[in-house]
Amino acid sequence: MHVSMFVSRDSSFFLSNEMGDTLHEIRLLRFASRFLPLRAKSLSVEKPLPFWSTIRADVARFSEEGDGLRVLVRGLLSQGFLAILGYRIFRWFDEHHIPTQPFRFFVERFIEIVTGISIPAETRIGKGLRIHHFGGIFIHSDVVMGEYCTIYQGVTLGDLGGWGGVPRVGDHVLIGAGAKLVGSIEIGSYCQIGANAVVRISVPSGCTAVGVPAVVKPRSRVPLPMQV
Repeated sequence: MHVSMFVSRDSSFFLSNEMGDTLHEIRLLRFASRFLPLRAKSLSVEKPLPFWSTIRADVARFSEEGDGLRVLVRGLLSQGFLAILGYRIFRWFDEHHIPTQPFRFFVERFIEIVTGISIPAETRIGKGLRIHHFGGIFIHSDVVMGEYCTIYQGVTLGDLGGWGGVPRVGDHVLIGAGAKLVGSIEIGSYCQIGANAVVRISVPSGCTAVGVPAVVKPRSRVPLPMQV
């Protein structure tokens, strides 16, 4: 059925609030696509990363909680940074094809026991990673994640039980507590994944995914890409 709608200046009929909200969301998505790529592609993790500059970028994220020696020490002693540091070290060895087994196996198991965080050395993660809190964080070895991402406790990035591929995450993505990202999906840059969301669909850049199963919603304010 073809339906035509004509709205004149003098018409007394107005579009419903629901249709208005839908049109507003479409405009936001179109605006976001002009500045941010829909594909979660980060060239920064396609090649080996400089070790010390990557660590400095990770440590620099502590400044978001304030300045001073106390903030720095608290960040360096956090379980999240311990897991990141272990990952960065063994990732460097892996990228340079330097064998570390079986020593790496025992260190990674120790980190998992102490922090409850599992980040295999094969995982590709850009600089500036921040893990708030700790416990129950598992990242599949095939996951690719961009720069300056933030992860909270209870997060899983994995496959569908041994099949189905794994997520690919863009830059500046925030993944809330308890969120599950599974399967061969792409999370665009500047996305926010809500707490306890179960995401099995790709999320365009500049959007938010919330709920079980996750529903994609455009963010009211779409940030522009940062020049780093």
